Amino acid sequence: MKREVLRLERVAYRVDGVNVLNNFSLHVAQGEIMGLQPLDNDGLDELLYLIQNNPPLYYGYVYFMENCVNSWRGMRRTKNRITVIDSESSLVQGMDVVTNIFVLRPGFRQELIRRDLLARQLTPFLEDIGVEISPATPVDQLSAFERVVVEILRAVVAGHHLIILREIGAVVSEGDLEQLHGIMRHYAERGFSFLYISPHYEEIRQVCTRMALMQGAAIQMNRSERDISQGISVIYYKDYYDHVTQRIRRREWAGPREVLFEARDISGEYLDHFHFSLYRGECLVIQDLDMAIHQELTAILSGDAPQHRATLLLNGRRIRGFGSREIAYVRENPARTMIFPDMSALDNICIALDGRVPSVWRRQGVRKTVREEYARLFGDDIFDKRIDELTQAERVRLVYCRVMLQRPQVVFLAQPYKNADVEQRFQICGLQEMLQARGISVVILAVNIADGLTLADRLVRVGLKNGRMETREYLQQDFASLPMNIPWVDVFSGIRNES
Repeated sequence: MKREVLRLERVAYRVDGVNVLNNFSLHVAQGEIMGLQPLDNDGLDELLYLIQNNPPLYYGYVYFMENCVNSWRGMRRTKNRITVIDSESSLVQGMDVVTNIFVLRPGFRQELIRRDLLARQLTPFLEDIGVEISPATPVDQLSAFERVVVEILRAVVAGHHLIILREIGAVVSEGDLEQLHGIMRHYAERGFSFLYISPHYEEIRQVCTRMALMQGAAIQMNRSERDISQGISVIYYKDYYDHVTQRIRRREWAGPREVLFEARDISGEYLDHFHFSLYRGECLVIQDLDMAIHQELTAILSGDAPQHRATLLLNGRRIRGFGSREIAYVRENPARTMIFPDMSALDNICIALDGRVPSVWRRQGVRKTVREEYARLFGDDIFDKRIDELTQAERVRLVYCRVMLQRPQVVFLAQPYKNADVEQRFQICGLQEMLQARGISVVILAVNIADGLTLADRLVRVGLKNGRMETREYLQQDFASLPMNIPWVDVFSGIRNES
């Protein structure tokens, strides 16, 4: 029988008197890659904090390396030697790879740092997994894939035998993700364990030997490798699965139409004369196969990279990017990055009328009209609340409401499904359909396509190969030829086989 690395047994955990985990049980064995698919995000942040830090429990037990490290009865609590790797980097910026892996880890006690010796010690680790990274590379110059590899190596060197990866597929393209899975299997064979958290079943079944479904801050079901291969998890989001499948079947690509927006000759450090067009009423997904391109493209389109070159045309006339009111931009995690916390919910919406002239959007008549119009779409409940009273879903609705009130011709959405659970993905899809129903063309900028493929009329994939930019365009009828590990490709393949 395999040794247990982690066990949570009937854990009840409260924060400010509120249950955030309820009768939670989970175990991970040595050398196992365990999948965790959250159908919502309830309790997920608290679960990761509890696993690492052992805060006081209301009830239950936590075992780490087969020792009870936390109990509702009370005990001496210390942090567990566990690494959590998120979609956001935890490396210390401004320092190089070898410093992050060796020098900054707990227990490093050398007063004289011999960097050449540390670099030689790191080389066998890199050769062992077949990854070429210079130990002297500053971590802010690493790709998303390389950054995750460095964080795994840091955990391995520190002797952390449980490594948790949370939605890494949001920042790593499917090609790099396949290589990352190979690295995980390599270390699993050497006794390291992984907890792989992803809302996408397609990712989990590629690499995990077991999986658990989490909903309502509790584990709903555990499934074996055989069950995973049979697609057992689909029944737990069947309504969403059926809704998306029907949406895909209903969509028809109408072919090229009038060109609304063009981006020509986009050039920078990574992009080399990149160009794309957007048809009127279309949903275009631009997938970056390298995180660096995504960041550079966003900066150029928004006008934040004046040293780079680009020509942007809307209806044949030149514009200055997202500074035009005819272009809207929804940032990553808009519930946090696009909300003005000192304003009311209604003011957060009305500022789209004219952000520079408060006398326009603060008129009572204007505010009443806005409220009446958008209450039919978004409900009347969000307008009278303070920002801190709004749920995550209400904040997202508020941002999209503001975009609709701005009435742009084109809206760019940056990674709209990043860190979104099933319910949030359902909501975001509906909001995007609402934009298109109002005649607004949509461009989704993403590293992981996620659910964007279900709304797309076209897909443009851009990446670097041997240091050179390569692009490829797919029409909707070509989506079935995409790699099968991309979410929803199997549905497109099924439709093509039927026809």
